[in-house]
Amino acid sequence: MKVTVYLFAAHRETVGAPTLTLDLPEGTTAGQIWDLLARRHPGLQRLSPAVAVAVNDAVSDAGHRLADGDRVAFLAPVSGGALLDLVREPIRVEALLDAVRHPG
Repeated sequence: MKVTVYLFAAHRETVGAPTLTLDLPEGTTAGQIWDLLARRHPGLQRLSPAVAVAVNDAVSDAGHRLADGDRVAFLAPVSGGALLDLVREPIRVEALLDAVRHPG
């Protein structure tokens, strides 16, 4: 199956390309693509803890099994990367402001 991989920020800089087309066995997961890329481009290994994945424009998880023609995007954190929280529900701004005003 053919899958298109989109890379951004540090991921794109490390790989040297914004997109890759990969020919993969049926049943490959998004996480297995990341592992493959990290083996081919060892600089990605230092970025692994903060990577998020989207499949066909929807946030997904590393265990998502891919199908022919899928689009996979590996998302680098925008800033920092020590704390990363992807949410599906509306963001509660007041809770975030309280956490910043009174950390811990």
